[in-house]
Amino acid sequence: MNIVMTRGAVSVFLLLVFPAVAAAEVMDKELFLAQIWTWCLLGVLLGFALCRLRAWLIFVVLPIMLVLPIAAIVELQDPYVGPAILEEAGYNYVIQIYVASLVTIAGPVAGVVFRLRQRRQEKSVPIQACSSPP
Repeated sequence: MNIVMTRGAVSVFLLLVFPAVAAAEVMDKELFLAQIWTWCLLGVLLGFALCRLRAWLIFVVLPIMLVLPIAAIVELQDPYVGPAILEEAGYNYVIQIYVASLVTIAGPVAGVVFRLRQRRQEKSVPIQACSSPP
């Protein structure tokens, strides 16, 4: 029993004195592409629907929806983290983050365009006067 305790104590001592080198990868701490695309596609759908109802909602929806893509872009622009992300994830990851950001912007903008076209068509339709029966 004394030998078992001694081995345990020696093992603990060695682990404390000589800690193992941990290889921390950058991409373990970054968002997955699936998370970014899910957020962006939900933003596109919600932004399109809300901005089609009220055009001024683009000023509310767009900043909220761009939080995640902008955070990812800021990480890419970091002088230390950016090159590590590029090395581990490759150009595909970087390109998809930028494309997701553009897609996120396109949804609410398309909603505003549809809203403005709808309003223009409503104003251009002539109202026919009621005619009296013959």
